Amino acid sequence: MAKLEKRIVIPDQLRVPAERFNYSPGIKVGNTLYMAGQVGRDAEMNVVEETEAQFVQAMENIAAILKEAGGDFSDIVELEAWFVDLARDFPIFLPVKDRFFTGPTYPTFTAFEVGGLVQGLKVEIKCTAVLTD
Repeated sequence: MAKLEKRIVIPDQLRVPAERFNYSPGIKVGNTLYMAGQVGRDAEMNVVEETEAQFVQAMENIAAILKEAGGDFSDIVELEAWFVDLARDFPIFLPVKDRFFTGPTYPTFTAFEVGGLVQGLKVEIKCTAVLTD
């Protein structure tokens, strides 16, 4: 069996955090793109303060990984989101999510509440995509 090639995916706007924390924002194996959890931090590592804007920034980081790998939101098959306060923030998150995922086929989606995230972050979003050639 041939070994599948792994390609690291690092868009410019995520280069600083990738280098600082020694991680890959995305890894493409065959047609599958595995994305690290994305948060509401900009390219200079600043945490976006306002809740909705933080969610939008996390989605824009996902969009950058997808674009760098040659995909878009329609390629995402699995979406997981970890919230610090699910009851408070989930109603704010859903309309943001719906701006980026427009259907008709939506990814699987699981939401969790966690005890905390670093630096005042309110959500971390992790996705897996299957890209078409």
